[in-house]
Amino acid sequence: MVWLLGPAVVAMAVPIWERRSLILANWSVLAAVVCLSLICAIGSLVLLRGLLGDEVARALTLRSVVALDNFGEWSRHPLSAGQTD
Repeated sequence: MVWLLGPAVVAMAVPIWERRSLILANWSVLAAVVCLSLICAIGSLVLLRGLLGDEVARALTLRSVVALDNFGEWSRHPLSAGQTD
């Protein structure tokens, strides 16, 4: 399944690149839609956390948010204290 990810990204990138002038012309609308969708996603996650509990909410969290949360936990780990690389 992972090996299909590369061709899928390219298949989406080509039409986006071909329509970049349309995207640049409507950047404000796209930015508003992205912000609104983030607010809806976070709001629904907060509501579901109240209804279904913390475990289900963690399972529904976006992968990138979980990665950032894991990075935060890693950076607070005692073995990583003082490392600057």
